[in-house]
Amino acid sequence: MEQQVFDTWNQFRSERNSKGVWKRCTVLDGFTKSTIRQALRAHGGTERVMAAITNYHTWWAGKEYKWTYGWTLCQFLTRKDKGKVPQLRRFLPENFVLEENLKDSVKAQRAAIAKAEAAKNRYELSMKSAPAKPPRDWRKEREDKRAITN
Repeated sequence: MEQQVFDTWNQFRSERNSKGVWKRCTVLDGFTKSTIRQALRAHGGTERVMAAITNYHTWWAGKEYKWTYGWTLCQFLTRKDKGKVPQLRRFLPENFVLEENLKDSVKAQRAAIAKAEAAKNRYELSMKSAPAKPPRDWRKEREDKRAITN
C-alpha cells in the first residue's frame, strides 16, 4: 500500500519545468509510511490517493495551469488550507476540476474558441432550417423598374 503511493509520487521525479523540480521522496522511512497510512485511512484507499497525486501532477506540470506550489509527498498528504481542510481533498477524483486552475489567458482563449464554434453552429443550423431563396434575376428587376417609370 505505502509502497504503491510512494512509487506513484516518485514516477514524476525526473520532471523539471518553469515552476521548478518535482520534489521527490527519496526514502520510505517510518514517518513517511505513517503519513501515507493516515492519508489512506482518511481519504478512502490507495487508488484514490494515487489518483489525487496524478491530478496534482497535472496541475503542477501543465503550462496552462497557474498552480505553482511544489510540495513534498508528506506535505501533499498532510497540508491543510486556512479552513483546516486537507489540501489532498481538492485533488481527489470526485473533487478535482481540471479547468479550475487555468491561467486567465488560456480561459480567454478557450472562451473565444467556444464562442466562435457556437456562432458557426448557429449559422449552420439557420442555413439548414431556412428555405433556399431562388437566385435574383437582375435583368428582370431592371426591366420591371423601367416599365414602372415609363
